[in-house]
Amino acid sequence: MVGTGKFDDEVRELRGLGLDTAFNLYSEAGAGFAEHIFKVFDQQRPDLYAAWKKKPADRLETIISSRGFRSAEED
Repeated sequence: MVGTGKFDDEVRELRGLGLDTAFNLYSEAGAGFAEHIFKVFDQQRPDLYAAWKKKPADRLETIISSRGFRSAEED
């Protein structure tokens, strides 16, 4: 579980409550947040990390096949 805080003391409190990670929203907004989460998931959820690293077309194909649909090429 991930959390954000506006101030460093809020971040420390969130971590103390058992969140996997927390960070200061204003110190790393936008791309910094995405990069931080990507690194956390690389360590804690390598299955999700691998799926996110795929090309968008590959991700779509994985979703389609996992739900039992066939691609147009298979018809």
